Amino acid sequence: MTESKRLYTILVTCLLVIANDSDIEAAAIGEGLIIRVMDRMVYVDLGLQDNIKKGDLFNIIEPEVFTHPLDGDTLSVSPKNIGALRVIQVFPKMALAEVTHIESPKDPMLKHIAPIKDALRIMEVEHFEKMAVANGQSIKSVLIPGLYQYQYGDKRKGFGLLGAEVMAMVVGIGYRMSSNDWNDQYRNLGPGASRADFDFYHKEADRRRTVSNRAFFIAGALYAYNLFDVLWMQDNRFPLSIDVGSSSDDIAMLKLKRHF
Repeated sequence: MTESKRLYTILVTCLLVIANDSDIEAAAIGEGLIIRVMDRMVYVDLGLQDNIKKGDLFNIIEPEVFTHPLDGDTLSVSPKNIGALRVIQVFPKMALAEVTHIESPKDPMLKHIAPIKDALRIMEVEHFEKMAVANGQSIKSVLIPGLYQYQYGDKRKGFGLLGAEVMAMVVGIGYRMSSNDWNDQYRNLGPGASRADFDFYHKEADRRRTVSNRAFFIAGALYAYNLFDVLWMQDNRFPLSIDVGSSSDDIAMLKLKRHF
C-alpha cells in the first residue's frame, strides 16, 4: 500500500510539473491567438473579458527554437517578434485588429500575440503605421516633392522640400521671362544705339538666362532627390539630408549631405 501511495504521489507530482511548465511556456509565447485572417485584418481570441481596449498594440510572435549544431538537441525555445497589430474593435470574447507589419512570407494565422509594453517598440510600430499610410498614396505623392514626406510624418522636411521646389520654379520661370524681355529689347535696338547699349542688353539677357538655368537645375535636382528619398524611406532608411540657402549674388544654392 505504501509503495502504491509513493507511485501515486510521484505520478501526481510529475503531472503538476508538466502542467506548470506548459503554463509557463504558453505565457512566454503569448497571451492570445490569431484565429482568423482577412488580408491585413485579423481576429484574435481576446476581448472585453480580457480587458482588451481599442487601440491596444500587440506583438505577433512565434517560438524560436535553438538547437545544438552537432547533436540537434533543443537548447531553448524563446518568443520572437515577427510583426505587430493594433486593435480596432473589441467584442466580448474576441477582437478585430489590423496588422501593421509582418515578416514576409509569414502567415499570421494561429500565431500567438502578446501586448506591447516597451516604449521603443511602440514607437517602432507607429513608424510602420506611418509608412503604411504613406505607401498607400506613394504614386501620387511622388509627383509633388515633399508631399510623401509630409504624409509620412516628417512635416518639416516635407514643407522644406515643397517650398524649395516652388521657389526654384518661380525663380527659374521669372528670370527666363525677364531674359526673354531683355533679349527682345536687345534685338529692337536701332542703328543709332551705341556699342555699349548692345553689350549692356546682351549681358543682362545672358545673365538672367544663366540664373534661370541654375534655378531649373536646382528644381530638377530637388525632384530627383525627392524620388530617391521616397525609395529609401520605403526601405526604412534616411541616407540624405538637404540644405537650401543662397549665395552672395542672390542665387539659390543646393547642398546634399550623404550620411553613413
